[in-house]
Amino acid sequence: MLPDNIALLVGQAEGSKEEAIKRVLSKPGTLKENLLTLGKLFKLKVWFKEPVRVRTVRRKVKLSDTSWQYKYLRVSDVHVFSRLFLWGPELCYTLKKDGRNGYPFPNLDFVVKYEIVNDERKDEFESFDEFWRRFDPQFISEAEAKSLWNSKSAQHGGRYRPSDFHKIGPVGKKVLKQFMHHFKGVKSGGGEGYRKSPYGEYTVHDARHYASQAQGRDISISHQTNLAMVHYSSEYAGCGNGRYGIIANKSTFLWLEDD
Repeated sequence: MLPDNIALLVGQAEGSKEEAIKRVLSKPGTLKENLLTLGKLFKLKVWFKEPVRVRTVRRKVKLSDTSWQYKYLRVSDVHVFSRLFLWGPELCYTLKKDGRNGYPFPNLDFVVKYEIVNDERKDEFESFDEFWRRFDPQFISEAEAKSLWNSKSAQHGGRYRPSDFHKIGPVGKKVLKQFMHHFKGVKSGGGEGYRKSPYGEYTVHDARHYASQAQGRDISISHQTNLAMVHYSSEYAGCGNGRYGIIANKSTFLWLEDD
């Protein structure tokens, strides 16, 4: 049995995914073999001839106006599986693409049909305007954003992508809130809360959080008056190595490099 939409996806995938599609088309195996080959790389939507029960990511379900209940199972004749793998001879599924725990796949005799879920988003910006819309102008000038647009990522060597924008975590948001007490925008030219830098004539305004435990991160957000951008760093506690970027807006930063 082949996926209903497999022929439509020829030439739409890359690398190992494209190879898997061609392998299944050219030398189809058993249903179990085909599910495994494709399910390692793609999400699969599977229809069953009767409702079957599968494990799900914990979800909160409203029972009434005053009560809720957490659900861990779903009973239906259609399910989407994030990833399939073999545990010994048994076909199993994970709850997430990178999930570590697996659960037995429902009875293969109940499978009616299945298809590949092609939900990958194009990880690139179509234009500078699309890239620029990710930024809040109080944190970076349009000219600096244009310079970034015309440069290459130190991490992957290509133009910056949507996936290079990362969410600021809870601790980072607390540091940002502290930072915003005196920060008035990259064009403000300094003021209260700024100090003279020992490295030049510009002044610096920064906010920091030092982790109290080795597992934590030292978070720093800073602005130099000679630069029209706001820097962000998340370093391993007491180490001086970590992730570095610039603040894009109040919820995300643009990842520049790791060291």
